[in-house]
Amino acid sequence: MKEKATKGAEPKEPTSFVHIFPDWCKGCGICVAFCPTGVLEMKGQKAVVAHPEKCVRCYLCARRCPDFAIGIEDSEGRVDDTQDKNKNGSEDRGEGGSR
Repeated sequence: MKEKATKGAEPKEPTSFVHIFPDWCKGCGICVAFCPTGVLEMKGQKAVVAHPEKCVRCYLCARRCPDFAIGIEDSEGRVDDTQDKNKNGSEDRGEGGSR
């Protein structure tokens, strides 16, 4: 007995949590050096997402990028391109004072 092919059952490419903004990337390679799982590689003079399935959303690449060229996708699919996140997820812009 043959099974029917399910619509849209094509193999899905791994979703990348890391987004590199190529116009901002200067190709320094810092993100590649700090990525603990080998998601990023240098291709030519730019960093690229070579192994998206390995991303664990540790934010090390984005935090170390001196050009703010990396955004990390959150669990709802939004790309966060801020580097100043503290552990509870709120932004820390170093403005001082208490709230």
